[in-house]
Amino acid sequence: MAGRWRDEGAEEAGPPRQDTSQSANQLDRTGYWFAAYFELTDAADWIRPQLGGPLDAFMVTIHEFRLLCTLYAEGPMSMSEAAKKRGWQMQNLLRMVDRTEG
Repeated sequence: MAGRWRDEGAEEAGPPRQDTSQSANQLDRTGYWFAAYFELTDAADWIRPQLGGPLDAFMVTIHEFRLLCTLYAEGPMSMSEAAKKRGWQMQNLLRMVDRTEG
């Protein structure tokens, strides 16, 4: 069986392979998602310094700002809910809140 990734005249050893179009389609999707990921990280790298100045004026870190955005969007929540939503450990959230309040 000749496929997209094999030489036309190559003999096969072992059981016949599945249709390679499914494998090629998976490779195309993987490439698409990698490209999207790199575009997103490039955007994040660009915006981080853009936010730095305004956040520094209010003495707020990017993590504190993200927590404030979460609270604004979703309303009041417990510390454990906030830690879970942000993907942070509870002790790190407590330290950040203590630093912000102090």
